[in-house]
Amino acid sequence: VIPEPIVEQVIAPVVTVDTSAIIDQYTSEIRRKISHNLVYPKMAKRMRMQGTVQVAFRVLRDGSITNIRVVNSPKKRLSEGAIKTLKSISLRAIPSELNEQFLDINIPIEFKLN
Repeated sequence: VIPEPIVEQVIAPVVTVDTSAIIDQYTSEIRRKISHNLVYPKMAKRMRMQGTVQVAFRVLRDGSITNIRVVNSPKKRLSEGAIKTLKSISLRAIPSELNEQFLDINIPIEFKLN
C-alpha cells in the first residue's frame, strides 16, 4: 500500500480594505480640484452673486466626469459656473482598490466673493 502524499493547503490571509476612507480621500481630491479651478462667471461676480451650488455627477473608472447635473442652486449663473468648472477639471482614475466601474458623487460647490 502506497501512502497518500501529504498535501499542504496554503490559505491566503484575508485583507480588508477600508473603502470608505479611500472614497473620502478621493472625494477630498475632487473638492481640491474644484476649488483650485473654480470658474466664477464674470457676470455673477459683477452682480456680486454668491451661494452654494449642489451638483451630482458620475466619475468613470478612467477619471472622466459624466452625467453632470445641478441638484440645487441659488442662481442660474452660478449653476453655469459649477458645470463649467466640472467640465474643465481632469481627475485621476478611480483607485483600483475600490474595484468600481464608476462613482456617483454629490458635492457642494461654493461661490464666495472676498
